[in-house]
Amino acid sequence: MASPLDKETIEYCDRYLKATIRNIRCDHFVHLVKPSKYNLTFVNLDQFENELASEKTEPENSLCEYIDVPGAQIPIHDPEIYHALMSLSPMQRSILLQNIILKKTIKELSIQFHTTERKIKYQKHLALEELKRRISFEK
Repeated sequence: MASPLDKETIEYCDRYLKATIRNIRCDHFVHLVKPSKYNLTFVNLDQFENELASEKTEPENSLCEYIDVPGAQIPIHDPEIYHALMSLSPMQRSILLQNIILKKTIKELSIQFHTTERKIKYQKHLALEELKRRISFEK
């Protein structure tokens, strides 16, 4: 029985299949050899899923930074304000946040920092001036 394909078509198909097999083999070995050639290590991240998970479950908390002050952790959602607050000295930052956010009085802060009420007011004033300067400078 005669073949329905002529000899040219059979040779073309043969060359095509050989080229395809050769290309697939080269691609396969390139992926095996390339990491060792360039000293790369691939890691399966599924193994570390629990370690990489975020503890912050609320979406609004995932985009904020926290500042620690005595008695609380204060979330700051605006990066500009966070960086401006972090530019303050630790004492100024603590006085400002405890007075404004935690509603501690100047007298309570002076007892906490073992200093005078006047110095607490002055540090708060300096902190507010620095924040105004930083925030208006960045805009």
